Amino acid sequence: MEAIALSDLAPILAAVLGPMLVFAVAIMRYQHLDSTKTRELSEQAHKETRDLIDKNRELIDRNREASEAAHKETRDLIDRHREASEAAHKETRELVDRHREASEAAHKETRELIDRNYRELSGSLGDARERLSRMEGYLRAQYPPSQPAGDTDAEAA
Repeated sequence: MEAIALSDLAPILAAVLGPMLVFAVAIMRYQHLDSTKTRELSEQAHKETRDLIDKNRELIDRNREASEAAHKETRDLIDRHREASEAAHKETRELVDRHREASEAAHKETRELIDRNYRELSGSLGDARERLSRMEGYLRAQYPPSQPAGDTDAEAA
């Protein structure tokens, strides 16, 4: 076999390595552009994400402030309601106590009136018996003694 010189292989090497070299340079350039574009997109997404996080923090702060204000207002309303409820309870208790006192006083007056009327009626009844006795004595009328209620049933049988 004959020896092939390096100069004879140059066109073959150029034909094989040239396109490979061009392909490798093109791929490196494409990868560089793609990584630069990816980096820019990543930075832009990072910036947008940062902006959204800052906006969310502001919204969270506003929401927290509104929640605290609502909580304070609710607490104030609860306190006012409690005070009004306690005042109404106290007033109701006072009315019940006054009603009880008035009822006891009326009961006492009624009891005194009943006792007074009973004494007057008893006195009047005693006077009426005494007068009736005098009339019977004057008329000399004698009535048969009254019989107990159990004896009338025995006579009827």
